[in-house]
Amino acid sequence: VSRRDHPGFRDLMWDLVYQLRLSELERARVIFRWMTSKDMRRLQFASAERGSPEAFLTNYRRGTFARVYELLCSFAGLSCVTLSGYAKGVEYRPGCRFREQPHNHSWNAISIDGAWQLVDVHWAMRYLSSERNSPENLVYEYDDFYFMTEPQQA
Repeated sequence: VSRRDHPGFRDLMWDLVYQLRLSELERARVIFRWMTSKDMRRLQFASAERGSPEAFLTNYRRGTFARVYELLCSFAGLSCVTLSGYAKGVEYRPGCRFREQPHNHSWNAISIDGAWQLVDVHWAMRYLSSERNSPENLVYEYDDFYFMTEPQQA
């Protein structure tokens, strides 16, 4: 599904989750894998009216992977929320304090069969190859660790 363009959001959701009878876990996984294998910067639809899901998806900006995942999950009938907080990225040094700083990351909690699970689409699709936070150091590679990560390991 990620290799194709879809004329509209409805077509995308049909191909992702409604064409087959999928469980909650399967719907959450399919959306996760679609996002981690799709170049979100090149996503386009035949039209994208203001306020539509198509407009939201095509106006993707860095840092909104969690919001996109939440939107897709909501249209797939899944309970999902975006969480904001702190991540120990390349700039983190042991002993750094987070309290006075603005949140620097977001991820999702999704309810699957009544249990809340953690999902981080952003970190599942890419990582930095060095300590320098720049586009040329971004490596796009899937990491399944970030789907339903145990909270103590997140």
